[in-house]
Amino acid sequence: MNPSTATSVALQCLYNEDIFRIILDSLDTSQRKSTLASLARVCKPLHETSTAELWHSLDSFRPLLRLLPTDSWKEEPYMPGSSFIVLSIIDPPPAEIDWTRFKHYARYVQRLKWYLTQDFSLDSLDALLARHPPTQPLLPQLRTLIWMEHNRDLFTLARFFLTPTLQRLRMNSFMVKRDDIPFLMNQVGEVCKNLEYLLLEISGLTDSCSEMLDTGTISHRRKVDPTDAVAGALSPLLHGLSKLQLYSGAYHMSAARTEALAALPRLKKLELDIKGDEMKTVAATALHRDPCAGPWFSALKTLWFTVDKLDENTRVFLAAIQSSDLQLLVIKMDMQPETSMLQKHLAAIARAPYRDSLTTLELFCDDQPGTERQLLLAGKALQPLYALPRIHTVVFRNFVLAADPGTLCDIANAWPQLEVLALACIPVIEAPLPVPRIGLADLVPLALKCPRLRALDVELWATEVPDEAALAQLLPAPSQSTLQHLAVNFGPILDPPQVADFLARVFPELKHLMRIGPNGPTLPFPCGRRELLPSAEWQTVGKLLAGRASSASGTPLAECDERSVIAIRERDPFLVFDTCFDYHYWIM
Repeated sequence: MNPSTATSVALQCLYNEDIFRIILDSLDTSQRKSTLASLARVCKPLHETSTAELWHSLDSFRPLLRLLPTDSWKEEPYMPGSSFIVLSIIDPPPAEIDWTRFKHYARYVQRLKWYLTQDFSLDSLDALLARHPPTQPLLPQLRTLIWMEHNRDLFTLARFFLTPTLQRLRMNSFMVKRDDIPFLMNQVGEVCKNLEYLLLEISGLTDSCSEMLDTGTISHRRKVDPTDAVAGALSPLLHGLSKLQLYSGAYHMSAARTEALAALPRLKKLELDIKGDEMKTVAATALHRDPCAGPWFSALKTLWFTVDKLDENTRVFLAAIQSSDLQLLVIKMDMQPETSMLQKHLAAIARAPYRDSLTTLELFCDDQPGTERQLLLAGKALQPLYALPRIHTVVFRNFVLAADPGTLCDIANAWPQLEVLALACIPVIEAPLPVPRIGLADLVPLALKCPRLRALDVELWATEVPDEAALAQLLPAPSQSTLQHLAVNFGPILDPPQVADFLARVFPELKHLMRIGPNGPTLPFPCGRRELLPSAEWQTVGKLLAGRASSASGTPLAECDERSVIAIRERDPFLVFDTCFDYHYWIM
């Protein structure tokens, strides 16, 4: 084959959309744009395809602004002598602007991320964009808009980018003028009828609250109440989004908005934050609603539920969810419940329509250190949940709890598909009354009856090691356990070599031993956590076990992309991490 023929064949391959896509997906991020630009210059057929890919996703609006006539913008150093070049809009913009080149490339843009923009000046941008023909969308094919702008004077610029084609919208702003919220939300409701993903972190703050936020004194999002403007604007918006599949709101929800979300027929993934007074209203509505009134969260698959505390109102709400497909439930609370109250909630879950679909439950207590709490008896609280055989992940975080040997035995019998179990207890400053402890021998039922268990986090007391005869009785045949991660919390240990030998016999695939606190090991953003240093004895056990198996790579994750999400799960298997939900939240 001569060179010209080979070149022709290569080009024909590139014309194939599937082959072209494979090549693009294999490119390193740093090479992608330069490669696409080169391909666009090769020939006419590749020009269109490469140009579309090159402009598909923008992390700044600056490239499009540079397509406008040069009498409408200029580039100059950010400061005298600075190498950082800023694009500035000429003030005032020309009365007549030729949008031809802008429109040609704007039609390719399907994703725009507006993130605290610094590479161009925002002065006069409003006036410039207002020159665009109002009957034509600025970005006519935009599917995803990420709007992260904390300048209160620029928040409403987002209105220029709203299009009927928009499917994913994320907005982050904590410095919004109160009147701007209903204005922009009404615009979203009128234009964006096809939204499938909506993530909102919007708050209209008073001047005093804005000062507090600027100085960093507001560190917890639940301390900031939404304004009436937020509540009044969002309810009508949510009622009109019949295609919505995912909703996340950083601030606590009003009862009206919760009810609007409950009626959406396609809503699958939801983050709810409801405070006490609103929770009463929501529960009353759920309790007394007309059965013929329509669905109540009928399609829900994932729920992240944040409340002040677990009480009768939260129990009623969880029982009222009508979805038969709910799989992942995360409940975060500001106060640790009593054992009986948690048991009532789990009993409601065990009777709910989603009892046969639920696979994952995480309970997280956000009580501040030093808060007096009663000891939570994990085994007693979990009893109603033993009727759900499809459970594969149960995670307790930041509780003062105790689990006895019978708890692990009951769990092993009830949940044969168990993959992750974390009963993490925070350290108690004052010694509590004597409570049952989990010893080494109590781990054996999990090894025998939960073949899929890959991660276990318990407060393990390794003070007594079964001898050879006892181990032979407990484990008559070689263990087939696939457990790879074991976290032992604050448990004491006396004889590291014997403990390591026992663990190796019971869990032959064990690779990673951690002595961690209630919040898990250290991870990169967005899941950063504090790690507790292991004792010398547990370090010895870890080294003895590490000699039998290769440990996971500790390479930092440079980017939080979809592959990094998977890698994060590998590094901390105790994370309750719904890939689709979190991927769209952090990356979208």
